[in-house]
Amino acid sequence: MYELVSFAADKYVKSLFFDEGIAYEKMVSDVEKCADALYSLGCELSESYLVLQANKIFGRLHNDLNEKIKRRQLI
Repeated sequence: MYELVSFAADKYVKSLFFDEGIAYEKMVSDVEKCADALYSLGCELSESYLVLQANKIFGRLHNDLNEKIKRRQLI
């Protein structure tokens, strides 16, 4: 189940990050809100898979933002 949660979190961020129709700031805000909500719910319900999914979402967002910064510095 944890592998599925990890996969879903990764795909969620990718689906928004590479969608050119979504404003960059809105995408980051939406991803952060989703991860915050999952984390809060996971803590409230003591469900580790929700906390793990929030962690994976933040991790993926971190990696994508770092990659975007690196590409801009190369230009």
